[in-house]
Amino acid sequence: MELDAPTAPPVPAPDTDQILPMASSAKHREWQNIQQATFVNWINDKLGSGKNSTGLRVERLNTDLSDGVVLLKLLENLTGAKFPKYNAAPKLAAHSLVNLDIAFQYLREEGVKLVSIGSQNVFNGDLTLIMGLVWTLIQKYQIKIKGYTQGSAKQVMLEWLQALLPSCRVTNFTRDWSNGLTLLALINEIKEGLVPTIDKLNPSNKHSNCTLAIRTASTHLKIPPILRPDDLSSSSIDELSVITYLSYFCKPAEAMLLKWVRDTIPHIKVSNFSSDWSNGVTLATVVEACYPGTFPDWRRLRPEEGAENVAQVFAAVKARLGVAPNMKAEELASGEVEDLKVMAYIFRIRNGQLLTLSGEVSASGPGLSSVMVGKQTYFTINTAMAGPGQLHIDAQDMRGNKVKFSLMESRSTIVVRYTPLHIGELTFDILWSDQPIANSPFTVRVLDSDSIRIVDLESHPTVVHTNQPIQLDIDTSRSGYGFVTAYFSYNDSKRNVFVETTSDGKKVSLSYTPGTPGEATLRLFWNNEELTHLAVHYTVVDHGAYKVVSYPEKRLYRTFDSAQFSVKVEVACAGQLVEGSPFLVQVSDPSKCIVKTHPPKYLSIGEAHEFTVSTKDAGEGEIQFSCQDGRKVEENFRTRLAQDPDGTQRLFVTPLTEGEFSVGLTFCDTFIGGSPFTLLTCNPAQCMMISRHENATVGAPVEFVISVPSPLLKPVVKAIGKTAHYNVTVTTADSINYKANFVPWEVGRHEVAITYGSYHISGSPVEFNVKPQSGGGAYTATGTGLQSALTGVPSQFYILTRVQGLIENGTLSVSVCGVVNKVEGRVRVRDNRDGTYSVAYLVHEQGAYLVSVQVANQHIVGSPFRLTASLGPRANMCRMYGQALDEEAMLTVGRPIEFSIDTTGAGSGKLTVKAIGPQGNEAKVFLARNQKSAVYDVKLDPLTSGKHRVSVKWADVHVPGSPFVLKIWPGIDPSKCKASGPGLHDGVVGSQAHFTIDTRQAGAGVLVVHLRGMKNAFKINMRPADEMDRRTLIAQYEAQVPGEYLISILWSDQHIPGSPFKVRIHGQNADKKKAGGLAGGLATPLHSQVDLSAHVEDDDVQGEPYDPQRKSRLARIFYKSDKSNKANGIDHTMPNFSRSSMRSKSIATMTSQAARSTSVQQNASPQKMLVVSAKDSDGIDAGGSAAAAGKAEAAEQTRHKQVFEGDATVLRIKPNKGQKKPHRRRKL
Repeated sequence: MELDAPTAPPVPAPDTDQILPMASSAKHREWQNIQQATFVNWINDKLGSGKNSTGLRVERLNTDLSDGVVLLKLLENLTGAKFPKYNAAPKLAAHSLVNLDIAFQYLREEGVKLVSIGSQNVFNGDLTLIMGLVWTLIQKYQIKIKGYTQGSAKQVMLEWLQALLPSCRVTNFTRDWSNGLTLLALINEIKEGLVPTIDKLNPSNKHSNCTLAIRTASTHLKIPPILRPDDLSSSSIDELSVITYLSYFCKPAEAMLLKWVRDTIPHIKVSNFSSDWSNGVTLATVVEACYPGTFPDWRRLRPEEGAENVAQVFAAVKARLGVAPNMKAEELASGEVEDLKVMAYIFRIRNGQLLTLSGEVSASGPGLSSVMVGKQTYFTINTAMAGPGQLHIDAQDMRGNKVKFSLMESRSTIVVRYTPLHIGELTFDILWSDQPIANSPFTVRVLDSDSIRIVDLESHPTVVHTNQPIQLDIDTSRSGYGFVTAYFSYNDSKRNVFVETTSDGKKVSLSYTPGTPGEATLRLFWNNEELTHLAVHYTVVDHGAYKVVSYPEKRLYRTFDSAQFSVKVEVACAGQLVEGSPFLVQVSDPSKCIVKTHPPKYLSIGEAHEFTVSTKDAGEGEIQFSCQDGRKVEENFRTRLAQDPDGTQRLFVTPLTEGEFSVGLTFCDTFIGGSPFTLLTCNPAQCMMISRHENATVGAPVEFVISVPSPLLKPVVKAIGKTAHYNVTVTTADSINYKANFVPWEVGRHEVAITYGSYHISGSPVEFNVKPQSGGGAYTATGTGLQSALTGVPSQFYILTRVQGLIENGTLSVSVCGVVNKVEGRVRVRDNRDGTYSVAYLVHEQGAYLVSVQVANQHIVGSPFRLTASLGPRANMCRMYGQALDEEAMLTVGRPIEFSIDTTGAGSGKLTVKAIGPQGNEAKVFLARNQKSAVYDVKLDPLTSGKHRVSVKWADVHVPGSPFVLKIWPGIDPSKCKASGPGLHDGVVGSQAHFTIDTRQAGAGVLVVHLRGMKNAFKINMRPADEMDRRTLIAQYEAQVPGEYLISILWSDQHIPGSPFKVRIHGQNADKKKAGGLAGGLATPLHSQVDLSAHVEDDDVQGEPYDPQRKSRLARIFYKSDKSNKANGIDHTMPNFSRSSMRSKSIATMTSQAARSTSVQQNASPQKMLVVSAKDSDGIDAGGSAAAAGKAEAAEQTRHKQVFEGDATVLRIKPNKGQKKPHRRRKL
């Protein structure tokens, strides 16, 4: 190893004029005296004081190092090495030279290159060479230069100080430090606030400033004053003296910077500024945490590609902050670069700021396209990647008038809102730091769609029959320039409407004749912008096509109202009841059941457990107890149900057999209260203690045998004395017997409690007395503290004797001492006043120890006791990682949530994990330890959705990052997804097609759209319907190859209703006609669906005659086509009401189960769809229900991510209310 050498011949020097030869001038002598005094002080500091003192002191370098003893002691303190074979008190010159030879030989082995100096030079007192040797030691062991060539010590220190103190502009180690202010600034930077009056100090008062700085550093940073204020303020101060003094500040500065790094990236363990930064990941994480968006791909970095990662970070920092690297990427990746260079680079990042980049500013939003006059609109400006700067917006209309707007800033996003007042064009000129942003200026067209109206809309019918023409006139005379288009839209298709415009352009006539029954909407567009306020909803009917042919077998359904009621269902078409209608059903809702008693883990045979459930808001029904593992309830349990007048049901369950059961509570065949759950039944009455010691003695084992009826459970035994809680060992004796034993060390009454499945066995708890040992002169010791110990954790044992007062008279002594390290432990002894003594001791280092117990200077029996101290628990060394800690992870009920805990270096301890959800519901926790490492795999199985507080403890202490909060979403429900649109029908090559997928009611999940058919025929592109409803997705494609295709739509790997859809693509329109009408008809899903409107009427008294004046509400009945029936009369199974197509006032929803079905006979073609009109109590058409439900759900927001995987389009969707940010894992 080659280090900087002093600048006096014959030793080569890295820095000129630092260590001078003997000179006659007074200035040179003063310079040399300061340098020699500094080096002497440094040596004396390293020789130590107090307990670490070597007893040696140096006064003069040319004489005090000549015998080699001081040099050897100095090296021992600097390196930790030991030199056993040397002459500690040399009397002859040969002895001194041998000592010096040992020191120089060690330095050569350490890789220190020594130039023109040897033992003889030091022995002869050559001051210049001795000072060069001391400077070499300072570079090697104080500044810790690892291997750089000459000049690097000064260069590295200067670069480090310039990065740490950018405002001080440090360029040298002499005049920049003589006034003391720079040193005070360094102290303040390391520990803020130590010198609050630094701005008021006068630079001319050099000596007082230097005195204040050196005294403050000594008092608060524990930096020895090896440099005097007189010397620091002197014009004759040399660089090496200042560098030596300033090198003491490296350690506190490193600690300060390490704390900042750990606070900035707490999820990454950082302990140094060398190897922990070699993979580039740590550096990238710090940069992204300080300047979000500077390096967003830090999670994708591969640690094994260290040099490439570092080079990418260097490039990003230079581009965004203007900070150039002070080392090569390969140097940092090697881990051999000086810590000071790494610290200097990180200090420059910490103290830097983003460059101003106007080209990175973007503007987007509806307010930059076509807007409507008089309606407020907005657009957003994103400055996340632009760095610091000022925003300027100049907005004018065509007349040159300023446009008023408002700004709302949130972090790096600025929302601009304005209301256009006149028809025409607006111009927005957007500048960032006086530079135009991308695509600026923006031109916006202002239209007036509110003036468009439908002529005589009030008298226009909205319930029409098939083949009945629909005609409308639209007045556009006051809307400005534009054109009208219209579509007649069913749920799954869109038909063009003929539009005719008058010659003056002020009136538009629409005409369309519907041929298919169903719910439909006339949608109008002005300049391709939809006029939602002019949408007209129609119900196209073909009455007489349906009749009710069977009725529900069961009378219990789900409701969305809070009250129980019976309902009368009538099926009508255009105001006419279908044959077989109306009929009564009883409505109930299991979700309204409130379980007031949580299920236990164990139940004792013959002992009844009461489950209390409030069903007052759930409707009629009884609480049932069921087994889910195939066993019969009546053979294993006895149940009894009691119903109270207030709607509370009390179910008493008494187990009859022993075993493990999967059971649950149900209401109307639906699980409630976290069911199903695991229940263990046991028979503690058959457990007994069949043998035990009647007479127990201190220090002697107490053993007893416990008999259990079956090996299903293991008995739990607890032994308690007056103050002691014993560790009881329970082992298996045979198939039904267990052995338990413990060693008491207290005299007096003891209690042993034996439980089986949380129930005390017969005769438990058992009491007995423990007597002292016989023989009054005997002294013994017992306890776990004589067998092993943990560092940092108190260990205990007891001394047993019948003699009291041994502490007061000084005859009892206890000591704990290390066998190798000779470190003594802290010991406390307490007289229990019953002939026993409690001893507690604490050790902090691992290794072998001897515990000595002496009475009257005589060891007791077994003393000294030898034991081994293992590493105690250190929860701060644990590290958590995995799925549950990923902010982007989507966690749902019913799917295990996994993460891992690495306890490497955490010592001995027990890991405990708990997850508490809403209303105190605790998730199930499964722990498994890796056999080859100290990593624990954790799986959480939450029972309910909502926020869960997860706490992870190691030896009852929270690990870093614990506790944290997880957001658990409800489970997935593919049956609630809907797909409709012309893109699921047959089409023609080259034509645009689309379909809509509604996932709003399906919970959290992953949407996958697969296309199977001709290769490379087309791709399906997905996008949200609009910004306010991002869970309704629009899929678009344009087929290029004719053929038959299957479009599969899956929600979390499960087909949605109707999937897969069969689509035929024809080569041209003529092919479509030859297909016999199939191309123009409906798609052919595997389960086609037809919807039928129905009235649902409140009816508190069953059998009451139907009164058409009573209040009614709209519901829908879905049913599946029975394609096997080819007869004229086609039966259809009517499942129960669907919540997604009901208005907010709808009362009941019938789930589609075969046991709860109603059949309707259709006398029309199976390709036609009947939607029956109905009005609710407010006189709103049934067709309006979809719009009402759509508005009610319009506020729901989602985040989505689209990824193309071959021929599949994947969207990952999470529910997210409003515009809130996604949930983040955070420490409580």
